[in-house]
Amino acid sequence: GVWDDSDLEYKGKRISVKSSAYFSNLLLLEANDWNLDGSYKPNSNKAQSNSYYDYFLLVRIKPNTNSFFNTEKDKEILKASVLN
Repeated sequence: GVWDDSDLEYKGKRISVKSSAYFSNLLLLEANDWNLDGSYKPNSNKAQSNSYYDYFLLVRIKPNTNSFFNTEKDKEILKASVLN
């Protein structure tokens, strides 16, 4: 597949959307994915890509997304709906 270089772009601003459980209050970013100048490493090698984000948006989801996948049947239903 193709790695996208942002979740949203609006009026020239690049926005990264992160999700978390409803009770979480932290936005956690992997330190090894970022350069010292704030460049996102997976995007830094692309010719057309910009490796900087203007904004991060943290979305808290209730119920916790793990509750959507209680059984193997739930996982298969989700997989089928995404792939079809």
